[in-house]
Amino acid sequence: MFELKKYIQLLSEERYKEADKYRIDNMPKVIYKYIALKSSESYKGYKDFEDSIQDDLKKLEAISSNKIWLSTCSNLNDPFELNALYIDEERLNQYNWPIAEVKEIFEGFKGSFLIGSFTTHLNDCLPMWAHYANNHCGICVEYTVIDPTNLYKVSYEYSRVPIAVIITNIINEYYLEENEGKVCEDTRKYISSLLHSACIKDKSWEYEDEYRILHININKEKNGDLVNLIDIGLKMSAIYLGINCSKEHEEKLRKICNQQNCHIYRMGINNKDKSFSLIHQEIN
Repeated sequence: MFELKKYIQLLSEERYKEADKYRIDNMPKVIYKYIALKSSESYKGYKDFEDSIQDDLKKLEAISSNKIWLSTCSNLNDPFELNALYIDEERLNQYNWPIAEVKEIFEGFKGSFLIGSFTTHLNDCLPMWAHYANNHCGICVEYTVIDPTNLYKVSYEYSRVPIAVIITNIINEYYLEENEGKVCEDTRKYISSLLHSACIKDKSWEYEDEYRILHININKEKNGDLVNLIDIGLKMSAIYLGINCSKEHEEKLRKICNQQNCHIYRMGINNKDKSFSLIHQEIN
């Protein structure tokens, strides 16, 4: 089982290869993605009804094509995405570093990759179904992790993290490679720290138990991209329909699951347990 404290400890001790190996070896074998779908009946009469239908069709088409939407950090639902990191200007001034240049490099870093958000929760976290699956009208897609190289555990912290040292070290390495022809072995370790820093959120989000796929952003003018599952080391293995998922969506998703040879389930309330929890039953 992955222990975040151990991973962070390895990074802090600059044992970067060990940290990467530990992370990759201990990522979950299965992760889940909640997807909001709208209820056709409840949205009738609204002026954006047709747009809502088209939006849902695009999501189902992506699932059918073994693709997934990954977003830029600016398109995610938390305004603090990657702003959990901050540049310590006072420290930069102490060493006469050009603040504007460091900020430019940091902004470039924030736009250099796409983010996919996943969780390990299925039955035991009701807010996930409410917040990310449109009050149980949507679905939860199960993915088997084939290659965990680009999968990271989100760290939940009470305060923001200064990154001036990491950025300036990367600049130093780049300067040595470009201007002095020196091959620097430390660049990778700084990148590892920076990637971990991109997976830091406020403590209030901890209930989500989020894992992230980080994938290179080829077209920085877009707010995200559809990516092949195989390219990010995932394989769809099941689809779970929310309690309020429409029959119309169920029929379309059953066809997709038949084509993809994966299981499909319907969620329900667990009336045999005193806790507030869900159960799932396979649809034949």
